Amino acid sequence: MKLIKRLFCTHHYRLFRTIHGDEANYARSEWRCVKCDKHRYSKHLSKLSD
Repeated sequence: MKLIKRLFCTHHYRLFRTIHGDEANYARSEWRCVKCDKHRYSKHLSKLSD
């Protein structure tokens, strides 16, 4: 059921956390959808980007 919900979700992302230290080599922030809990990483601190 969770997979189906995630596939059809319209994704409304909110900033979940900022990333610091060695972990920041990959991404600077983590964003999560408030509806289905899908997460994405961004190279920017304050905006979601690919």
